[in-house]
Amino acid sequence: MSQVNTRLHIRVASYDVWKRFKKQDLSEYGIEDLSEIDADSYVIDESSFYDIEDIVRIISKVLGKDGIVIADLTDLNIDPFTECYFYLGERVRKTSLFYFYLGKRVRKASFSEGYSKPDLCCMAYETDIENIDKWLNYAKFETSEQEQQVMAACGIVEINGIYKEIKKNITGLPSTAYLRETSMNNRAEVIEKSLIGEEVYFVEAADEYDPFRLEVFSELGSLGYLDSYTGETIMPLMKSKRLDYTARITELVKPSERNKHAKSSIVGISIDARICGNPVPPKTSVPHIER
Repeated sequence: MSQVNTRLHIRVASYDVWKRFKKQDLSEYGIEDLSEIDADSYVIDESSFYDIEDIVRIISKVLGKDGIVIADLTDLNIDPFTECYFYLGERVRKTSLFYFYLGKRVRKASFSEGYSKPDLCCMAYETDIENIDKWLNYAKFETSEQEQQVMAACGIVEINGIYKEIKKNITGLPSTAYLRETSMNNRAEVIEKSLIGEEVYFVEAADEYDPFRLEVFSELGSLGYLDSYTGETIMPLMKSKRLDYTARITELVKPSERNKHAKSSIVGISIDARICGNPVPPKTSVPHIER
């Protein structure tokens, strides 16, 4: 059994990018003819080649600004030792990770060329190479503006320091999403004047505890925040400018309609959303309605 494990994930912005590999023979590394790939990703989850840096550099030159590649090599013979190489549309970067023992406890360290943070664990055991966003999040790699643009074209967006895969299909949205914190600030006044069927829109409102938080506005002002699950589904698509949606108030119990012990209003909204191929500008207003 080999004591070396190498993993690789290539992601392209469009299937046509694979055609560039027609004259690039990578068979000596155990990589098939990439020009025949009919998917947006090519993954090697378990191999034993050592030339990981050479492979990433060759692939990066072919991809240019139309693809990304992440890779890591774990050598169990060296305590263990892990090397990470990745290209996100700007330059190839490297991080080396290893464990050491000084008689008291096993400790970790990293030597970095790029932006990764120290004290990382063994990537091969604690990440899945198929999940590019989780791989980047685990190592806390920072990315440049150019890299983020290339990554977005490949289906990965950065939201307040957290990488998130853009869903290819919108699934799992609730039929009614109930807003939270509806009693804060002047929201009670806004909700009192709100109407069933009124259109609303979303604005990014992340904080350190909820990086995917979205605030919901009508033409009169803020109504509250989307629940965390729905926000985590919607925000990456908004960030990638691929979300077209219409949201409306479908359930409404105003402050004046609740008993004196109730602290918050009840506001439920429906979300009709779809993914677009062309960029969609963010909504900043909704149509005026007579009250």
